Amino acid sequence: MPRGKKNYTLDEKIEAAQKLILSKERELNDIKRQLEILLEEKEKEDLNKLNRELKKSGRTIEELLRALETGFSAPPDCTSE
Repeated sequence: MPRGKKNYTLDEKIEAAQKLILSKERELNDIKRQLEILLEEKEKEDLNKLNRELKKSGRTIEELLRALETGFSAPPDCTSE
């Protein structure tokens, strides 16, 4: 014959809730670490892409920084019509 549902004491329920919270906090910390790793990988990927595009443009990093500080203008080899 199947047994009925066990009636847990209040102390047992509190302990179970505390264990669940601890478990979920650990899980959340693991997810946060994974997110941090992914964000670092994304930043490296973005920097590599930026570096490749900078090399393709033929401009120096100094030129890019000046352009960012003063606003963008057409590359020196472009002619206005």
